[in-house]
Amino acid sequence: MGAPPAEPLEIVTQLSEEMKPSPIALRYRGTPSPAERSVVLASGKGDWRLSRLRATVADPRGLDPAIELWLCLDDPNSPLVGVGLAELLALGGERPLNVAVPPGARVQLILWLGEARWLSAAGELQVEVN
Repeated sequence: MGAPPAEPLEIVTQLSEEMKPSPIALRYRGTPSPAERSVVLASGKGDWRLSRLRATVADPRGLDPAIELWLCLDDPNSPLVGVGLAELLALGGERPLNVAVPPGARVQLILWLGEARWLSAAGELQVEVN
């Protein structure tokens, strides 16, 4: 008396349209020198699925742990995703996302500094969301 034979597994070789990562990417490359508490690094509109956040910095030593990267939909003061930049870099500079952007919504990639300042020694910041 054994269990009935299991049904064979189907191997999916193509993702459905809603599961496909976006061919669109928001990118920033430069040295932040903000005089404000937050800076919009990149923005765009579209019907996307964002699946990855990547960041690098020339020298992450001394970055204030309060500095964050925000991913916002429409309202730049309400992040849908917020991650500490120093923490992200310490974990290899990359994290997965699963963000569906509705048609017509504005996506904004924001560097939030609060009371912190960007150290010139940190150098260039590169960020990509796709």
